[in-house]
Amino acid sequence: MTVLCENCDHVDPPTRKLPWYRWCCLVSPKPVPLQFVVAEPFLTEPPFKRCSHVNPAGECPDFEMRKEDHA
Repeated sequence: MTVLCENCDHVDPPTRKLPWYRWCCLVSPKPVPLQFVVAEPFLTEPPFKRCSHVNPAGECPDFEMRKEDHA
């Protein structure tokens, strides 16, 4: 079965308001970048991988139906 990120509960809510190619998956964290400039390592990019990279073929193993879609 093909799954679509638009129906997934794991899409980061603030990124869902952006174009689809900028959505981030909350269950796919990126490794913390190694840098010694500031204490917060994710000042320039989100700490999660983009949905388009996590689910390129519509077969995401972490897919979970959006809660508001169940009502």
